[in-house]
Amino acid sequence: MNDPIIWLIIIVGSGLIIFTVRRRRAHRSAVEILTRDDETQLSPTPEQTASTAKPLISSTYRWVTLPIAVTGGLILYWVFSFPIIYSVTLSIILSIIVYVIVETIRERQLLKFEQQLADTVDLLVSSLRAGAGIFDALEDAVRESRKPLHRLLEEVLTRLRYGDTPARVFSDLPNRVSLESVRLFSMSLSVHWEVGGSLALSLSSVGRFIRDRVEAQRSVSTQGAQARASVLGVTIASYFIAAVIWQSSPEAMEAFLLTQVGSWLAACALVFQALGLLWMFKLSHIRY
Repeated sequence: MNDPIIWLIIIVGSGLIIFTVRRRRAHRSAVEILTRDDETQLSPTPEQTASTAKPLISSTYRWVTLPIAVTGGLILYWVFSFPIIYSVTLSIILSIIVYVIVETIRERQLLKFEQQLADTVDLLVSSLRAGAGIFDALEDAVRESRKPLHRLLEEVLTRLRYGDTPARVFSDLPNRVSLESVRLFSMSLSVHWEVGGSLALSLSSVGRFIRDRVEAQRSVSTQGAQARASVLGVTIASYFIAAVIWQSSPEAMEAFLLTQVGSWLAACALVFQALGLLWMFKLSHIRY
């Protein structure tokens, strides 16, 4: 099979995967909108429309890895004249590296958000125990909070002032930030608004839970740093050994890599190393 045909199959297959995933997400979003209460559908406020538009911390950026990988592979093949097997292999490695970088940035944003949420919950508990009402406590939290949490709290307070249903306002919070701590926070506020009770007591438990989550995630990340360093060290050592062999006998190394067996062995070794890095990244990012 000709190399351009292989690249065409890869590009078309990647496009179909992206199209299928985005279509399913759009279908789920449409079903959620259609199943909302009639009252909300007849007169949605601007704040409601904004709250269901997109998550506060989006995960859609991970899909940029596939176009970047395909583009990098095409550049290697057509510009630098790499063999097809090495172009595909390096594009796979590039996609994994970009995915790990994007997910690391997103995990740090979520961790920062949870830390801010824990501080905000502590502030709400202090205000409520001092005798302030829930609206006054939320106003204090909005003034003291920072981005990205400030935007979410300000939106909640604005929707409540416009007369939106509190249960609906708080139930929309997990749609903006998909975290267990946010879900527990919204459930505590919804239950208090429906049946009453001591909100300060329940929020203090929520605050402890959020801080335990943050500490657990940091502990896992710290303990996994040594394992990640070991994997990176072994990977770098293998590349160093390959470079030494290349310097000592470049003709034999080139002849081996250009054969069908040698190219497949080298490609499999590179892909397995990249998959090992991805596996280590997944193991060090557990959900609690």
